[in-house]
Amino acid sequence: MRVVKGCSFTYEHYKQTLLRAVKEGYAVIRALDLLEEEPNDKVLVLTHDIDLSVQKALRMAKIEYDLGLRSTFFVRVSGLYNVFDVENKEALRQMVEWGHEIGLHFPLEFYLREGCDPYDAIRIEKELLETALSIEILGFSLHSTGRLQRMCGDKLPEIRDVLLKAGFRYSRHHLVKRYGLKFVSDSNRYWRDGCLCLHLGAEPRILALIHPFWWDEEDLPIITLIERAIRGNVI
Repeated sequence: MRVVKGCSFTYEHYKQTLLRAVKEGYAVIRALDLLEEEPNDKVLVLTHDIDLSVQKALRMAKIEYDLGLRSTFFVRVSGLYNVFDVENKEALRQMVEWGHEIGLHFPLEFYLREGCDPYDAIRIEKELLETALSIEILGFSLHSTGRLQRMCGDKLPEIRDVLLKAGFRYSRHHLVKRYGLKFVSDSNRYWRDGCLCLHLGAEPRILALIHPFWWDEEDLPIITLIERAIRGNVI
Protein backbone atom coordinates (compact mmCIF):
# COMPACT_ATOMS: atom_id res chain seq x y z
CA MET A 1 0.00 0.00 0.00
CA ARG A 2 1.34 3.44 -0.99
CA VAL A 3 2.22 5.68 1.96
CA VAL A 4 1.37 9.38 1.88
CA LYS A 5 3.35 11.72 4.12
CA GLY A 6 1.55 14.18 6.38
CA CYS A 7 -1.42 12.07 7.50
CA SER A 8 -3.24 13.90 10.28
CA PHE A 9 -6.67 14.61 11.73
CA THR A 10 -6.73 18.15 10.33
CA TYR A 11 -9.33 19.71 8.07
CA GLU A 12 -6.63 20.43 5.51
CA HIS A 13 -5.64 16.76 5.31
CA TYR A 14 -9.28 15.77 4.99
CA LYS A 15 -9.76 18.28 2.17
CA GLN A 16 -6.64 17.09 0.35
CA THR A 17 -7.76 13.46 0.70
CA LEU A 18 -11.10 14.26 -0.93
CA LEU A 19 -9.43 16.22 -3.71
CA ARG A 20 -7.14 13.30 -4.38
CA ALA A 21 -10.08 10.89 -4.47
CA VAL A 22 -11.77 12.99 -7.14
CA LYS A 23 -8.53 13.36 -9.10
CA GLU A 24 -8.05 9.58 -9.10
CA GLY A 25 -11.50 9.05 -10.57
CA TYR A 26 -13.58 8.09 -7.52
CA ALA A 27 -17.27 8.91 -7.50
CA VAL A 28 -17.66 10.44 -4.02
CA ILE A 29 -21.26 9.81 -2.96
CA ARG A 30 -23.75 9.53 -0.10
CA ALA A 31 -24.81 6.17 1.31
CA LEU A 32 -28.29 6.50 -0.19
CA ASP A 33 -26.84 7.09 -3.65
CA LEU A 34 -25.68 3.47 -3.76
CA LEU A 35 -29.32 2.40 -3.87
CA GLU A 36 -30.46 5.01 -6.36
CA GLU A 37 -27.81 4.82 -9.08
CA GLU A 38 -25.44 2.24 -10.52
CA PRO A 39 -22.14 2.55 -8.59
CA ASN A 40 -19.01 3.46 -10.54
CA ASP A 41 -16.10 1.05 -10.74
CA LYS A 42 -14.32 3.43 -8.37
CA VAL A 43 -16.54 4.73 -5.58
CA LEU A 44 -15.97 6.40 -2.21
CA VAL A 45 -19.05 6.41 0.01
CA LEU A 46 -18.62 9.14 2.63
CA THR A 47 -20.40 8.63 5.95
CA HIS A 48 -20.12 10.33 9.32
CA ASP A 49 -21.34 9.40 12.81
CA ILE A 50 -22.17 12.53 14.83
CA ASP A 51 -21.42 11.35 18.36
CA LEU A 52 -20.62 14.59 20.18
CA SER A 53 -20.85 17.79 18.15
CA VAL A 54 -23.29 18.86 15.44
CA GLN A 55 -21.29 22.05 14.88
CA LYS A 56 -18.10 20.14 14.04
CA ALA A 57 -20.12 17.99 11.67
CA LEU A 58 -21.35 21.18 10.01
CA ARG A 59 -17.74 22.23 9.48
CA MET A 60 -16.94 18.98 7.66
CA ALA A 61 -20.17 19.25 5.68
CA LYS A 62 -19.09 22.72 4.52
CA ILE A 63 -15.68 21.43 3.41
CA GLU A 64 -17.39 18.77 1.31
CA TYR A 65 -19.98 21.20 -0.05
CA ASP A 66 -17.30 23.67 -1.12
CA LEU A 67 -15.67 20.84 -3.09
CA GLY A 68 -18.97 19.98 -4.77
CA LEU A 69 -19.32 16.74 -2.78
CA ARG A 70 -22.09 15.25 -0.64
CA SER A 71 -22.05 12.68 2.16
CA THR A 72 -24.24 11.01 4.78
CA PHE A 73 -24.35 12.14 8.41
CA PHE A 74 -25.82 9.72 10.96
CA VAL A 75 -27.35 11.67 13.86
CA ARG A 76 -28.03 10.58 17.43
CA VAL A 77 -31.38 11.35 19.02
CA SER A 78 -30.38 10.08 22.48
CA GLY A 79 -26.87 11.53 22.58
CA LEU A 80 -25.00 14.30 24.39
CA TYR A 81 -26.45 16.93 22.08
CA ASN A 82 -30.10 17.85 21.53
CA VAL A 83 -31.36 17.62 17.95
CA PHE A 84 -34.28 19.88 18.92
CA ASP A 85 -31.91 22.65 20.02
CA VAL A 86 -32.39 25.60 17.66
CA GLU A 87 -28.70 25.89 16.74
CA ASN A 88 -28.35 22.17 16.11
CA LYS A 89 -31.54 22.02 14.05
CA GLU A 90 -30.38 24.94 11.94
CA ALA A 91 -27.02 23.25 11.38
CA LEU A 92 -28.59 19.94 10.35
CA ARG A 93 -31.10 21.64 8.07
CA GLN A 94 -28.26 23.57 6.46
CA MET A 95 -26.50 20.29 5.77
CA VAL A 96 -29.65 18.99 4.08
CA GLU A 97 -29.86 22.16 1.97
CA TRP A 98 -26.28 21.52 0.84
CA GLY A 99 -27.39 18.12 -0.44
CA HIS A 100 -26.11 15.93 2.37
CA GLU A 101 -28.14 12.98 3.62
CA ILE A 102 -29.19 12.63 7.26
CA GLY A 103 -29.52 9.15 8.78
CA LEU A 104 -30.06 7.83 12.31
CA HIS A 105 -27.14 6.79 14.53
CA PHE A 106 -28.79 4.27 16.85
CA PRO A 107 -27.47 3.20 20.31
CA LEU A 108 -28.73 -0.40 20.17
CA GLU A 109 -26.47 -1.48 23.03
CA PHE A 110 -28.14 0.97 25.44
CA TYR A 111 -31.64 -0.28 24.69
CA LEU A 112 -30.65 -3.93 24.96
CA ARG A 113 -29.05 -3.33 28.35
CA GLU A 114 -32.19 -1.54 29.51
CA GLY A 115 -34.37 -4.44 28.39
CA CYS A 116 -36.21 -2.34 25.79
CA ASP A 117 -37.57 -3.61 22.50
CA PRO A 118 -35.00 -2.36 19.94
CA TYR A 119 -37.57 -2.31 17.13
CA ASP A 120 -39.87 0.01 19.07
CA ALA A 121 -36.92 2.14 20.16
CA ILE A 122 -35.50 2.68 16.68
CA ARG A 123 -38.95 3.40 15.27
CA ILE A 124 -39.48 6.10 17.92
CA GLU A 125 -36.02 7.61 17.37
CA LYS A 126 -36.61 7.65 13.62
CA GLU A 127 -39.90 9.51 14.08
CA LEU A 128 -38.30 12.02 16.47
CA LEU A 129 -35.48 12.82 14.04
CA GLU A 130 -37.93 13.12 11.16
CA THR A 131 -40.06 15.49 13.24
CA ALA A 132 -37.08 17.62 14.25
CA LEU A 133 -35.85 18.08 10.67
CA SER A 134 -39.05 17.64 8.64
CA ILE A 135 -37.40 15.04 6.40
CA GLU A 136 -37.65 11.29 5.81
CA ILE A 137 -34.92 9.17 7.39
CA LEU A 138 -34.03 6.20 5.18
CA GLY A 139 -30.81 4.80 6.66
CA PHE A 140 -29.21 4.02 10.00
CA SER A 141 -25.89 3.07 11.55
CA LEU A 142 -25.28 1.40 14.90
CA HIS A 143 -23.29 3.02 17.70
CA SER A 144 -20.39 1.10 19.33
CA THR A 145 -20.45 -1.86 16.96
CA GLY A 146 -17.43 -3.48 18.62
CA ARG A 147 -19.18 -3.77 21.97
CA LEU A 148 -22.38 -4.81 20.21
CA GLN A 149 -20.60 -7.67 18.47
CA ARG A 150 -19.27 -8.93 21.79
CA MET A 151 -22.67 -8.50 23.41
CA CYS A 152 -24.86 -10.03 20.70
CA GLY A 153 -22.50 -12.39 18.90
CA ASP A 154 -24.14 -14.30 16.06
CA LYS A 155 -27.53 -12.67 16.80
CA LEU A 156 -26.42 -9.21 15.65
CA PRO A 157 -27.11 -9.74 11.91
CA GLU A 158 -30.62 -10.95 12.76
CA ILE A 159 -31.22 -7.89 14.95
CA ARG A 160 -30.03 -5.60 12.14
CA ASP A 161 -32.51 -7.24 9.77
CA VAL A 162 -35.35 -6.63 12.24
CA LEU A 163 -34.37 -2.97 12.66
CA LEU A 164 -34.45 -2.46 8.89
CA LYS A 165 -38.16 -3.25 8.95
CA ALA A 166 -38.84 -0.12 11.02
CA GLY A 167 -39.15 1.92 7.83
CA PHE A 168 -35.53 2.04 6.62
CA ARG A 169 -34.12 1.32 3.18
CA TYR A 170 -30.65 0.43 4.40
CA SER A 171 -28.16 0.18 7.24
CA ARG A 172 -24.51 1.09 6.67
CA HIS A 173 -23.45 -2.47 7.49
CA HIS A 174 -25.79 -3.89 4.84
CA LEU A 175 -24.34 -1.57 2.20
CA VAL A 176 -20.79 -2.69 2.97
CA LYS A 177 -21.78 -6.34 2.60
CA ARG A 178 -24.11 -5.94 -0.38
CA TYR A 179 -21.71 -3.92 -2.52
CA GLY A 180 -18.43 -5.47 -1.37
CA LEU A 181 -17.03 -2.19 -0.06
CA LYS A 182 -13.77 -1.77 1.82
CA PHE A 183 -14.76 -0.34 5.22
CA VAL A 184 -12.34 2.32 6.47
CA SER A 185 -12.99 3.98 9.84
CA ASP A 186 -11.35 6.49 12.18
CA SER A 187 -13.23 5.12 15.24
CA ASN A 188 -11.61 6.17 18.52
CA ARG A 189 -9.31 8.38 16.41
CA TYR A 190 -7.47 5.31 15.20
CA TRP A 191 -7.27 4.08 11.62
CA ARG A 192 -7.18 0.33 12.14
CA ASP A 193 -6.25 -0.29 8.50
CA GLY A 194 -4.44 3.00 7.88
CA CYS A 195 -5.63 6.49 6.98
CA LEU A 196 -8.28 6.82 4.30
CA CYS A 197 -5.77 8.49 1.99
CA LEU A 198 -3.65 5.32 1.97
CA HIS A 199 -6.49 3.30 0.44
CA LEU A 200 -7.07 5.60 -2.52
CA GLY A 201 -5.81 3.84 -5.61
CA ALA A 202 -5.33 0.58 -3.71
CA GLU A 203 -9.04 -0.10 -3.12
CA PRO A 204 -11.57 0.70 -5.87
CA ARG A 205 -14.73 0.58 -3.72
CA ILE A 206 -14.55 2.20 -0.29
CA LEU A 207 -17.04 3.16 2.41
CA ALA A 208 -15.47 5.60 4.85
CA LEU A 209 -16.72 6.29 8.37
CA ILE A 210 -15.46 9.66 9.60
CA HIS A 211 -16.21 11.00 13.10
CA PRO A 212 -16.22 14.82 12.84
CA PHE A 213 -15.25 15.54 16.44
CA TRP A 214 -11.81 13.93 15.97
CA TRP A 215 -10.90 16.55 13.35
CA ASP A 216 -9.84 20.18 13.75
CA GLU A 217 -7.60 22.92 12.37
CA GLU A 218 -4.67 21.32 14.20
CA ASP A 219 -3.82 17.78 15.32
CA LEU A 220 -5.09 18.24 18.89
CA PRO A 221 -4.89 15.76 21.81
CA ILE A 222 -7.91 13.49 22.15
CA ILE A 223 -8.81 14.79 25.61
CA THR A 224 -8.83 18.38 24.31
CA LEU A 225 -11.21 17.48 21.49
CA ILE A 226 -13.60 15.65 23.82
CA GLU A 227 -13.58 18.43 26.42
CA ARG A 228 -14.33 21.04 23.76
CA ALA A 229 -17.18 18.99 22.32
CA ILE A 230 -18.77 18.38 25.72
CA ARG A 231 -18.33 22.01 26.76
CA GLY A 232 -19.99 23.11 23.55
CA ASN A 233 -23.02 20.94 24.30
CA VAL A 234 -23.61 22.18 27.86
CA ILE A 235 -22.83 25.90 27.64
